Amino acid sequence: MKIYRSLFYLLFPCLFFSCGGDDDALKTYSVDPELDSYLQRFLSSAKVHGKNFDLEAEGLIMEFADLPSPKIGLCHFTDPIKVQIDRTFWRETAGKADQESQRENTVFHELGHGLLRRQHVNTKLPDTEWKSIMCGGEQVDDRGWFLNFTGARKQYYLDELFEPSTQAPAFLQVVEQLPEKGAELYRMDLKEPIALSNRENMGVLNGMVDDDFGNDFYLEVEAMMDPSSSSYMGLFVGSENSCSYFDLYSQGRVLVANTACYQPFAEVFASESVEGWVRMGLLRHGDELSFYVNGTRLYWNDFPMDSYRKLGLCLSPKGRIVVKSFVVYGVGTEN
Repeated sequence: MKIYRSLFYLLFPCLFFSCGGDDDALKTYSVDPELDSYLQRFLSSAKVHGKNFDLEAEGLIMEFADLPSPKIGLCHFTDPIKVQIDRTFWRETAGKADQESQRENTVFHELGHGLLRRQHVNTKLPDTEWKSIMCGGEQVDDRGWFLNFTGARKQYYLDELFEPSTQAPAFLQVVEQLPEKGAELYRMDLKEPIALSNRENMGVLNGMVDDDFGNDFYLEVEAMMDPSSSSYMGLFVGSENSCSYFDLYSQGRVLVANTACYQPFAEVFASESVEGWVRMGLLRHGDELSFYVNGTRLYWNDFPMDSYRKLGLCLSPKGRIVVKSFVVYGVGTEN
C-alpha cells in the first residue's frame, strides 16, 4: 500500500445573501464595467425566458462595496434598484475553478431580488440540495448557502430563477440502486482492517492508489469512523491540481466540494445518521461523479477535472477511521 502526499482541505466561507431597505438614490443608470458582463448575461437569460427590461430608462445601479461579513451581495429596493457586490468576495474568487459560477450566482441572485422581485426560497430538491438560486437570508438547519451553479444544474437553476414553477430534472433524484459492478480493477491487500489517522488540525485527503482505471469505474470502501475523534470521513478522486471529494458526517450530512474551487458545491443529507461500518461508493462515468452511501446515491456531479487517477479517503482534523475494504471495479450498466 502506498500513501501519497496528503492534500489539505481549504476552509470554505459560509456565504450569505441579503436584501436592504429603502435608500436614497438618484434614478440613473450606472453599472460598474466589471459587473456589466454579468448583467448582460442575466438580461440574455431573461430574454430567453420571455422577460425584457429597459434598464437605461428604468434605471439601475450596480457597484462594488465593502459589505459586512458574511454578506457578499446586497439589493437595495430604491428607485432605481441598487445592487452591491462585496469587493473581498470578488477578489477571493479570482482564479478559482468556480470563479464564473460563483460570481454569476451572486449577481443573478441580487438581480433576482431587484428586477424579478423574487424573495428568498429555502425549500429543497429531492436530493436535499437547495431548490433555487434565491436561497438565502436567515440560516436554515445550520447549513450554508452552497449551490452548484455549474454543468447541467446551471440550466435548471436559470429556468427556476425566471420560471419558479420549473420542476427538478431526474438527475436530482435520490437513486436507491448501485451501479452494476464489473471486474475488479484493483483491491487493496487487507488481511484485516487497518486504521488511518490524521494528526493535522485540518482535514486531509489521504491518497491510497494512483492509476488509470479508464473513464468508467466504481470505487467501493467499507469503513468506520472513530466517534471519539472523527467528525467525518469520505472519498475523493482527482489529481495534484484538483480533487473532487465527498465528506460524510456522522449526522448524515454530506459535503460535496473540489479543492480548486472557492466553496463547496452542495451540502446534502442521508436519510439517517451514520454509525458503525459504512459502505461508501464513488462512481465515475466520464466527467460525471456519483457518491453512494450504503447502496443509495446521494449526489451526482458533472464538474470536469484534468485527471481522475488519484483515489483515496478523506480524514477529518485529528480524525481516525478503520478501513475494512478498498476495491475499484469496472462498471457494467450505468445508472
